[in-house]
Amino acid sequence: MTGRYSTYLALKAYCEAVFRMICGGDAKVEDISPILDVHKIIQDWAWGEFIKSEGRFRRPFIRRKHFTVDVQMNFYQFEDSKAELKDVDVGSESNPFSKEGEHMPNTSILSTDYHNDTDMDQVYKFRMERARKASVKVTFQKGFTIGGTANFSIGVVNGKLETTLNVTKTTEQTFEETLTFETNSDINVKANTNCVAQVVFTEREMCKRFTVETTMRMPSGKAPVYIRRKKDKKVMMSFKIQDLRLIFHKYKEEKDPDRRVDFVRETIMLNGREYNNYAIKLTTRGVLEGMRLSGQTVRLHSEDIERNGKRKKQTDNEVLEEHMTRQIQSVKM
Repeated sequence: MTGRYSTYLALKAYCEAVFRMICGGDAKVEDISPILDVHKIIQDWAWGEFIKSEGRFRRPFIRRKHFTVDVQMNFYQFEDSKAELKDVDVGSESNPFSKEGEHMPNTSILSTDYHNDTDMDQVYKFRMERARKASVKVTFQKGFTIGGTANFSIGVVNGKLETTLNVTKTTEQTFEETLTFETNSDINVKANTNCVAQVVFTEREMCKRFTVETTMRMPSGKAPVYIRRKKDKKVMMSFKIQDLRLIFHKYKEEKDPDRRVDFVRETIMLNGREYNNYAIKLTTRGVLEGMRLSGQTVRLHSEDIERNGKRKKQTDNEVLEEHMTRQIQSVKM
């Protein structure tokens, strides 16, 4: 019995060693990340198919580190939907001017006085140039990458302009843009009149949650994968992927909703004939926060130099209050 038991233990140890060799040395740790790497998913599928094609006696001696799984990503197309933006609730009853997703604006005023105490009208040159910088930070907690690189875009409206943010980093990514405001005009100041030119700049902080739907498809209806031996670059096996469902089927049935993908049935034309094909729909969710350039206002205010013995002009606080009222009304609209 002792001899048989020793043989059993030796065989068990051998089987465990073979299992570790097949798995790369250690038992695999389950991937629970809500960010899927589609390039790696295709690689793992191709490697599994390659191992299956080898004989059972040869499999234990095949190590993945000795091979390269070459996925031709240029055969895939990624199309983003228009980003859905939702405000993050940062408003409060104590701050009636705040709106969901937006903080109270930061406002600055630049003033220039034109004092004409003569009996003749005077013309003054009014010139103003100022560079303004907008900064937006993008982070995402669910989505996909291609070989560890993010690949989606978000359209953000800034005033009347729409900017497209092309996100490539899995960590936070900051986008900066500098806009220059310039005005150049003549100001006619009547006799015995004081004129004040005031420029009001507004910047508004924003914080929004975004959702982007990305469709991954094969426009040609197929895509190649090659298994190459590293030492001599020899192709040991090649595959022709014709149905993405074979590769992503387990993510369609994934219990974790953050790791789940959807299949989209499509029709493609090849050589004049229609074929049914399936694309993959990937959902990316994250947060968009930063500073939005809300607007600028130029005001000219004139008053007689002497009225009841006192010189009168509109104060910065009065201009700011009027400007803020206009900004709040525009937001409500």
